[in-house]
Amino acid sequence: MNIPPKGSRSKSGFFRSGWVSLWFWVLGLPAFGQSVAAPQLQDSAGLTLRLVPAGQVQMGTPSGAPLVQPEEQPRHTVTIETAFYMGATEVTQGQWSAVMQTTPWLTPWNSQRLYVRQGADYPVAWVTYAEATEFCQKLSELEQAVYRLPTEAEWEHACGYGGSGVWSFGDDAAAAAEHGWFRENSVTDMYSLVHRRVAQKAANRLGLYDMHGNMSEWCVGRFSDYPLTADGRASSEDSAYGVLRGGCWYVTVRQGRTATRDRLLPDQILGSAGFRVVRELPR
Repeated sequence: MNIPPKGSRSKSGFFRSGWVSLWFWVLGLPAFGQSVAAPQLQDSAGLTLRLVPAGQVQMGTPSGAPLVQPEEQPRHTVTIETAFYMGATEVTQGQWSAVMQTTPWLTPWNSQRLYVRQGADYPVAWVTYAEATEFCQKLSELEQAVYRLPTEAEWEHACGYGGSGVWSFGDDAAAAAEHGWFRENSVTDMYSLVHRRVAQKAANRLGLYDMHGNMSEWCVGRFSDYPLTADGRASSEDSAYGVLRGGCWYVTVRQGRTATRDRLLPDQILGSAGFRVVRELPR
């Protein structure tokens, strides 16, 4: 790193120094002189993506906390070494159709499946892990960029970024209705047993919507016991189950915390399970 000599205060000297590169490295962004990632990106399939800075994330829930679950233990630190883009919303039916030209939320007889409504702004549902991965692969080909499902660590880092509360909005469960769809504020009768349009509630600090509730979201890899690996991947791929994060419209607020983990067999489909994407920055 080139540090300017003492007394060198010129603007050009500062920007030629390594200080700017140091700060870009801390944030996980490209070094000075390279292209800088925009805070928001819109792709050709209609996905809006928000920049998630690099950093460390405390995975899990502290031992002895009131809401702690066994699968959230032990609490441990994972380092996200590189910034990335994440979908501002769960992938919608409109975005899915644009890429896949299929309608998994409809039956083979073209009738609507349970627990969903049809519309471009509703989240895609009734998709397997393999189908969510295929969507990412096809989108990668279309955009000439790497799209994939987030790791658990990336998901939790993006969800709780900039805070330390049980939820991204803090520790007050009473505020949950402003930030997500849960059983308490979405299920009133048999006709309300459905998901909701994306981005109808307040976003988190990074501009990501519905990180709590609405749809449980597939993450990459298998469900494994904590701790995860140093880069936030499953410590073992032996489990038969995939990983879901975020809770859904049918669970309680307490079951939709930042650290909540759920599992589902990869070839199973649910009306309450969808996903959002990660887009990697160019290397």
